[in-house]
Amino acid sequence: MLIGNGCVDDVLNQNSLAEFNYNHGIIDETYYRKIITKCCNNDPDNCDFYTMTRNESGYCYMETMLNRFLAQAQPACAHYNDSTVYLQRQDVRNALHILNVVPPYQSCNDRISQDYDQGASHIVSQLENVRKVIEANKTIIVQPKFKMPLTYLETLFDEGLDFLTIRGAGPFPASSNEKPKETLQIFKNFINKTEYDTPVSHDLPYEPPQGTVTPPTPIPENWDADPFLIKNLPNLDEPMKSKQYTGYLSVSDTKKLFYWYIESESDPDNDPVVLWLNGGPGCSSLEGLFMEMGPFR
Repeated sequence: MLIGNGCVDDVLNQNSLAEFNYNHGIIDETYYRKIITKCCNNDPDNCDFYTMTRNESGYCYMETMLNRFLAQAQPACAHYNDSTVYLQRQDVRNALHILNVVPPYQSCNDRISQDYDQGASHIVSQLENVRKVIEANKTIIVQPKFKMPLTYLETLFDEGLDFLTIRGAGPFPASSNEKPKETLQIFKNFINKTEYDTPVSHDLPYEPPQGTVTPPTPIPENWDADPFLIKNLPNLDEPMKSKQYTGYLSVSDTKKLFYWYIESESDPDNDPVVLWLNGGPGCSSLEGLFMEMGPFR
């Protein structure tokens, strides 16, 4: 499913992080209420995290600013590291079958990302070709094979893609000041494969997750064991829609790669497998799984 004009405004993204993380179970209700009390003057509808230092609530940012490097964490109101805090919780590690020998989760290895030269290998590989072009006194000209005059606009779509317009909405129909309920209705009916005019429920009461925390699993002698089936995830308020597995793959005698495999929700036996490798050099793909384009988004 493609979404035109995806909302990437940094101010909106920053100001919606706390609400997003709460609604997705990354932070619990107690923590969310503390945010609203301490950082928003008990007014969640007018809480501008982006310009927090301009108002009285900005002190909650400054309180941790001086110690952020010692604490190795973002300020309390930033919420850039909520997924990291969630994945460091012991009950979450137990649910994911993370062995005790594995150190606490970190979203990025700064040393790798800072020292990585993204363009070096490509530039070096092309130096010889550039030298030959210069010595031959040649100029490279690209001539397209096909010329298509852009003198018209046409809307084209095929099977599996529906073209809809939300009347009265602007470029960001899901935002609170446009048509969020109508947008949600479209998404839910698309996922459920029902008619788009089918009414849907918009407001659901919060119900704390139930369950007990399982004790840590002893470290096995062979890490390359069968995949571990995840039965539940802390703070997840609804049943898991597909089977999920975690495990380790051998890279060398001393290094292992952790993987999180999530089956397709529609046809796991026939649907293709997508390998998620976003995150950039030195960063974990779990950030994309939770915050960007993964199934928990």
